[in-house]
Order: sequence, then structure tokens, then C-alpha cells
Amino acid sequence: MEISISLSTLDIKLKRLLTLFIVVLTIGITTGLIYLSFTTGSKISGIEEHYKGSVIKYEFDIPEKYPKTVQNLLLTTHNHLLSLSIIFLIIGGIFSHSTSIKSDKLKSFLIYEPFFSIILTFGGIWGLRYLHPLFLWVIIISGTIMYSSFYFMALVSIFELNKK
Repeated sequence: MEISISLSTLDIKLKRLLTLFIVVLTIGITTGLIYLSFTTGSKISGIEEHYKGSVIKYEFDIPEKYPKTVQNLLLTTHNHLLSLSIIFLIIGGIFSHSTSIKSDKLKSFLIYEPFFSIILTFGGIWGLRYLHPLFLWVIIISGTIMYSSFYFMALVSIFELNKK
């Protein structure tokens, strides 16, 4: 059974509600990315240092950042897996009713891919901390795809919700 509802044909009150929700959600996501930028110094090496701790050159140096503990990583992973999966469920559900994207393959990719990127990004953090520095690239690539998908779905949805 297929429900055929398009965003542009919704009641004006529901359009406003969804638009405001997406705008506030986008502000929240952007705030998280700004925080990430501050904690990593917007550098690739800063991501590694954030999770593995600062490199100590001399025996009596005090590191600027300590390695994340299992407890820290569990808390971060738990919070992000739960919150991001709900965020992508909601934004994907809204976006699934957009009509601007004609390609079903592209639309499906944008809706489903972030769930894989959530697992890769936060699994990559564990890999970076405990296995190998190359997991840094898993984090960067999957995180970039995940957030790009979010912004694309949010912008298309806002556009369609505000079409006359």
C-alpha cells in the first residue's frame, strides 16, 4: 500500500510546523558540527588527537587531551546512535514525500545511506582509538556523506514545504 502525499499539498499549518521543525533541527545539527570543529581545531590531526589523546614528546609533559576511555566512547556512541537514527528517521520520512527528486535510486540512497554512515562513523571512532589511524578516513568520509545527505534532504524538504 503506497501513501501518495506530497509536501507541497499539505495543509498550511502542517507545512509551517514541519518547516520550523526542520529549521530548528538543522540549527541543532549545525551547532554540533561547530562544536566538533572547536574540539578538533578543524584539523584532521585534531580528530585523531580528540580520541587518541595528545602526543607526549617528553616524559614530564602533561597532555592537552587525554585518550577517550571505553566509558567515554560508549556514552558518545550510545547518544549519537540513538539521536541520529531518530533524526534520520524523521527527516527521511519527511523527505520521502518530496516530489522534486525524480530518481528513485537517488531518493532511496539519500534516505537509507545515513543509517550506514552512522554505524561507520561511530564504529570508525572505536577503530581509530583502538585499532589503526586509517579509521580516521572512515570517520571523515562517512561523516561527510551523512551530513551532506541531511542538509540535502532538509533543504529540498523546506523548499517543497514552502512552494506555493
